[in-house]
Amino acid sequence: MRGVSRHVALLVLALGGAVVLAARLAAGVESGSEPAPDLSTPAKATTAFVAAMRAGDLQSIRATTIGGTDADAVMLRSWAAFIRSADRMRGAMEAKFGAGAGAAVMGGGLDGFGNETALNVQTDGDAATVSTPDGRQHVGLTRTGGKWRIDIAHLPNKDQLSSGAADMRAIAKITDRIAGEIAEGRYTSGDDAAMALGHAMEPVLEPERMAVALARQPFFTRPAVEFRPKSPVAGYDPTKVDAHRQLYNWSGIPMAVELVLKLAGREPDGYHALQDEWQDKRDGNFINFDGRSVGGLTFHHQFDGPRGNDFPIGALFKTINSELDHGRYVTIALYNGSGWGIFAIVGRTRSGDFHAVTKATDGRTFTVTNVKARVREMKGTDILTYTTDAPKDAGK
Repeated sequence: MRGVSRHVALLVLALGGAVVLAARLAAGVESGSEPAPDLSTPAKATTAFVAAMRAGDLQSIRATTIGGTDADAVMLRSWAAFIRSADRMRGAMEAKFGAGAGAAVMGGGLDGFGNETALNVQTDGDAATVSTPDGRQHVGLTRTGGKWRIDIAHLPNKDQLSSGAADMRAIAKITDRIAGEIAEGRYTSGDDAAMALGHAMEPVLEPERMAVALARQPFFTRPAVEFRPKSPVAGYDPTKVDAHRQLYNWSGIPMAVELVLKLAGREPDGYHALQDEWQDKRDGNFINFDGRSVGGLTFHHQFDGPRGNDFPIGALFKTINSELDHGRYVTIALYNGSGWGIFAIVGRTRSGDFHAVTKATDGRTFTVTNVKARVREMKGTDILTYTTDAPKDAGK
């Protein structure tokens, strides 16, 4: 990328000048006495670069890269700070809440390069491409003087990394703060800490730029009575959520409709007639309930147009907010990376996102507090709303 983006220019001012940083990188001023990295093969050079980024070793970062500019030096330092903060957060989560708790922490984009022997390497003369075992990430390398180095000029997503340098540094500071708070015992569970991190990052970045990262956060698995919305629908009773369950593997849609009926006080806790009628029907969708009246409520299928760049996401969010303002729950379809889940939106989070719940066949309650981010990444979704039927004798 030629020139310096506005984001990088702002970061230059904050750091007191990127030229000074670049000069220190070139001279190795911030180096220690570590041995020179092994750059004899593309795979070794890649793992050496990743190790240097994780350690924030500026001398080794310089030694393992080629083709960078002054602005790239800022980008690399910011990226390294972001990666280190994610590692600290992950370590704090696992130390406090046990193995696996750190899975909720998003990585820094280099996690897949950890095992040198598992990397895929393709060479073409003095150029090489190294990709992760799953093929989802790759870097390009150039050989000069018999040594392989990461070619910064052709780094994937380099423009996004450069323009987001200030954001990465801001997120790193927030993540380090939350990691410290975890160690101090301020959070009672990994879910609470992960949610706190998400809320703390929201003011830093526009929702659209955080959509993918936030949408990949896992569902929270906790009883609804222990994980309430900051602003619930009036009369919301989480005990009804915990008592409900999905009876069949493919009955998510009627399960969610039944949950809404129970929360709205229209059907008793033991009501499962819609799921028993549906069972494992696999070709159904929200349209099966469009215009259908159950328990004095008539359901309406909305926003059933194709998902994509032209999907009216703003109008969808406005509709959901209006329904919540009028004390009504909303049924929504969300993709979780491997399949669809049907949720009932029961309120809002502190940040103004939507708090949604669903049930599993084993009775567990799943909650998401990043509905907007998921919908943005999906580029749209459909919902079920409802109106209250007039009493049958209203016209008499």
